[in-house]
Amino acid sequence: MDQRRRFALLREAAALDRDGAVRVPGRGTTHLMRVMQTNACSLSCGYCPTFCGGKAKRTALAPDEVARTFMEAHRAGLAQGGCSSPRAFPAPRPRHRISVNLEGPGDDYVRRLAREKDFSGDLLPKLEHAGRIFRERRASSVTTQFVVGAAGERDREILAVVARLEREALLQHAHFSAFQPVVGTPMEGLAPTPARRELRLYQAEHLLRDYGFRFDELAFEGDGNLSLDHDPKAARRLVAARRQATLRFAGDLRGVGVDVARAGWYLSLRGRRVAEAPPAFQLRRFAHGRHLTQAPYATPVPPWAYR
Repeated sequence: MDQRRRFALLREAAALDRDGAVRVPGRGTTHLMRVMQTNACSLSCGYCPTFCGGKAKRTALAPDEVARTFMEAHRAGLAQGGCSSPRAFPAPRPRHRISVNLEGPGDDYVRRLAREKDFSGDLLPKLEHAGRIFRERRASSVTTQFVVGAAGERDREILAVVARLEREALLQHAHFSAFQPVVGTPMEGLAPTPARRELRLYQAEHLLRDYGFRFDELAFEGDGNLSLDHDPKAARRLVAARRQATLRFAGDLRGVGVDVARAGWYLSLRGRRVAEAPPAFQLRRFAHGRHLTQAPYATPVPPWAYR
């Protein structure tokens, strides 16, 4: 296979990344060349079109081929980037971020996704090791990602892992990717995960990471998942606040982080409701995720590969 064809295949595999034109704060936009160096893989991830044993056409590009193609695109004005040699060579040394994707919250779940992957013996220890290194440096960050809904895991289990790692300063933040089946993969026949579940996990993780909520303050449904219909910003902190002080005015509520405009209908101060009407609630015509086609994706990479 000639270089042009190999480059076209690997460029297609990276096409689900962001748009080629990326906005840089204060500097307009810059055009990037996005390409995978290889799509060969030895893992059996059941959600990925490039899993070992799959029918994806395998190919690879040598480093000099990637560099030469970029320089040609750069001279033609199709891609920007690059810098002087004194800056380029030291660049990899001070790593600013490392990601170890756990993909699931435990051994059984991860093994359902890929039989070669080991959660407790490999993935989690690597993430914790990276977290300890960066914690000592007090710089950079460690991230991870979970594939949500493909292995039967619950939100409670995912967030328990995330909460523990963030509490110990081993993880800066987590990414969550709602599973979407892809044609030609072992998990092609599984149902897609509603995007709303991904959103709720991000909202709950934000409460843990940036607002000081404890894991036991998160409100889960009976099945161990977050509610798809309601924002996880529960008012449980009010209960703790009332044990220490008397809440009399709307300003007291704001002082403990309550959005009075949205929560006022559910709260009473001195015998009166804080708000005269409940907040607007959008009724649904379809079950979550059912307003979209249920057919599996036909893509060279998983829809969430570049989150």
